[in-house]
Amino acid sequence: MQKNVKEKVNNYPDAGKVKQKEVFINGFQTPRVLPVKDEPPDMRILPLHPNIPQIPSLILCIAGYNTGKTTLINSMLLQSRENGFYGAQDLFDETIIMSNTIQADPCARFLKKAFTVTDGYSDGMISELYQRQKAFGEKKNAPFIALIADDILGRNLKRNSELSFFATRFRHANCGLLAIFTQNFKSVDTILRNNSSDIIIFKQTNKRQLEQIEEEFGGIYETSFMELYKIATKEKYNFLYLRLKTGEAFRNFEEKIGEYGNILVGRRIGDEDAGLPQISNDIMPDELTEEIKTKNGR
Repeated sequence: MQKNVKEKVNNYPDAGKVKQKEVFINGFQTPRVLPVKDEPPDMRILPLHPNIPQIPSLILCIAGYNTGKTTLINSMLLQSRENGFYGAQDLFDETIIMSNTIQADPCARFLKKAFTVTDGYSDGMISELYQRQKAFGEKKNAPFIALIADDILGRNLKRNSELSFFATRFRHANCGLLAIFTQNFKSVDTILRNNSSDIIIFKQTNKRQLEQIEEEFGGIYETSFMELYKIATKEKYNFLYLRLKTGEAFRNFEEKIGEYGNILVGRRIGDEDAGLPQISNDIMPDELTEEIKTKNGR
């Protein structure tokens, strides 16, 4: 019978190397699970400030009304890489914002000028986006995109939605940044929570919701989660940023305050020592006007 082999692949060049004192059984080496060779780096992804979520990332942000969420989105997308953020108009080929509330939010007026904004959400929008990206064939040929889903959970979004499906495949669709902003943690389904790499928590007014967040993510930080939360959110509009892969915790993106179970209050990231720009939170939306390039001007 003829073998149905597409291409003979050798992804393990070091697999045949023999270790000292290795015992062979019936002529076979000891079977070891080896890591898969990494993909070549995407040269379009420039280095980012180490305090912010790195690309690719799935960010889950839990923020109530009037906590500073839209101001955060403005800074993340519109402030430049030199200011420590993404500079999304230069980094991504397209940034898409899906939101149920953006049209009524005056703080979002610059976002509407700079990016592709849809008023609301439907599963069809995500399906169409995914199919559009996959139509380019290889991932490297597809536009490099960011998708921001703001205040869509609990309204038009059902469990096992297309957004949940996209959360498991966004990297394959050449989406470098998927960020989900919600007021209600209960509305975030298990698939989205399990695939999140970065968590942002603003001041919570619902004690039960905070306990649910701790139950979901607090294990990484042992018994220090609540203390980290109180330190980070002591001042109005501040937030706790959790980097789940490394167990790091930050006050905003400015100060590293914890790592796994350890509290590191007062320890600042050495921006100057690392030759990186200091993060500025002093730039308000009105001062970003000159930095914005309209979509027609790209």
